[in-house]
Amino acid sequence: FFRFIIYFNIMNIFMLSKILLFITIIKSIKCELCELNNKEGYKLQFGKDKNETINFTLSLNVRRNVNIWYAIGFGRSMMGGLDIIMIRIFNGNVYVTDEFVNGYTNPTPDFQQDVTLHNYNYVDGNYIIHFSRPVKPIDTKNNIPLRDCFRWNFVMNPGTVYDFRGSISKHPGKPLGTLVCLSQCLI
Repeated sequence: FFRFIIYFNIMNIFMLSKILLFITIIKSIKCELCELNNKEGYKLQFGKDKNETINFTLSLNVRRNVNIWYAIGFGRSMMGGLDIIMIRIFNGNVYVTDEFVNGYTNPTPDFQQDVTLHNYNYVDGNYIIHFSRPVKPIDTKNNIPLRDCFRWNFVMNPGTVYDFRGSISKHPGKPLGTLVCLSQCLI
C-alpha cells in the first residue's frame, strides 16, 4: 500500500513538472506579428509594442488612383456599435481615421482621433500603409479599449469612396469577424 502511495506521489510530481514545463514553453512563444491576408492582394500585419500601441502595416495590391475604402472594426457588430479604423484611398492619397458606427449607416469620425497615420507609399503596384492605435484610447466615448482577446472585424473587400469628403458605399461583402488575442501579437 505504501509503495502505491509513493509511486502515486512520484507520478503526480512528474506530471506537475511536465505541465509547468508546457506552460512555460507556451508563455515563451510569442508571435512577432499577427497577419491576415486574402488572394485579392490584401495583407494586414499588426502587433502590440511595449508602449501598449498596436502598429499596423496594410499592403494592398491595387491601382494607384483608385477610390476605395477598407476598415478594421472592434466590437461584436454594427448593430451593437463598432469602433472603427477607416482606411480611405482617394485619388492616390491615403486617409486613416478613427470613426464609430452604430447600425446600418455611414460611420462618423470621432472628435478625438486616436489613430495615427505614420506614412504610406505606392511601390510596384502596392500601397504600403503604416498606422497605429493605442490599446486604451484617450477617447472613451466612441472608442473601445481592446482587451487581450477581443472580437475584430475586417472589411477586406473594398467599398467605394465617392468624393473628397469621404462619403462611402456599403461594404460589398461580409466582413471577416475573428477573435484577436493581442498577447500573441507582440513586437
